[in-house]
Amino acid sequence: MKREVLVGFSLAAAVSIYAKGIDNEYVEALAQGADAALNVFVHDENGHPVEGAVINYAFWLTNLKQTIAKNGITDKSGHYLAKGKCSADVHLSVSCEGYYSSRLEKSMSSFGGDPKVSDGKWQPYGVELPIELRKIKNPIHLVGYSGRSFIEIPVTNTWIGFDMDKCDLVRPFGKGITDDFRFIFQWDGKIRGQYEGSSLSIRFAGPCAGGYWANLKSGSEFRSVYSADTNQTFLSDFAFDIKKDSEYWDAPIMGKTRSLVFRTRCKIDPDGNLKEAYYGIMNKLRFGWNSNGKGRLEISYSRNPKVNDANLESDYFSKVSKVK
Repeated sequence: MKREVLVGFSLAAAVSIYAKGIDNEYVEALAQGADAALNVFVHDENGHPVEGAVINYAFWLTNLKQTIAKNGITDKSGHYLAKGKCSADVHLSVSCEGYYSSRLEKSMSSFGGDPKVSDGKWQPYGVELPIELRKIKNPIHLVGYSGRSFIEIPVTNTWIGFDMDKCDLVRPFGKGITDDFRFIFQWDGKIRGQYEGSSLSIRFAGPCAGGYWANLKSGSEFRSVYSADTNQTFLSDFAFDIKKDSEYWDAPIMGKTRSLVFRTRCKIDPDGNLKEAYYGIMNKLRFGWNSNGKGRLEISYSRNPKVNDANLESDYFSKVSKVK
């Protein structure tokens, strides 16, 4: 089992940067703005250009009142030249019929120009900026739990079942009936600054049940995988730690860069082959403890209600229906 452990700018910062030898034109651009141009290239997941995509963008200035929002449409080659005066950052959102929208924030100083500003222009002037749009394929209605509150862990150092249909702990700790997975929270009971650490272990219940990590698409409105990969190796056990003096009082295990694709309630035929399974995706899992000395768990997931259907493209990805 594998265990896993707004950019601001001020005059003082400008003086500091200048003192370190960075040219004055760069400092002035950060404070007053410089001309910027980005050759935005909108493409799909296969790299093909997307024509007719609407780009809304703003080159931000230190004086926010001078910041102007603009928009444009990509041509046949998927390109649009965005121009404006900018102090440092540019924010873009891109949308097109038949695609999920995407957002992107970039600092003009991150494009690698040397010098960063020349003749009053951010360098390289007109640099290409690729933005990917993901196609809307086959969205369906998923069921699950988008937990906005913590579930209290009643006991430590004890395996507890979790019923994903009931969204609750299994009896005698809750109203759940079926173990989709079991977990154990281990903690010495001491507060932050005194404790040595805590851990959470998860074990999916039954043969062939388990999960695998899937990377999320940064910036896309639909960040998840379209479907579970049934050829993946589904691991039954996962373990996580919070070490002493961690920056977190609880552990954000997933949700920013990855999710856990899972299958549960599996049935096996007489030959030992997988016959039935339900597929889903866990988008958030955090654990820690409350001031009352009890452990706490925050979980968010969605599941395809149809047996043997690996499609995980939600018809409204930010909301799922809570199972009654």
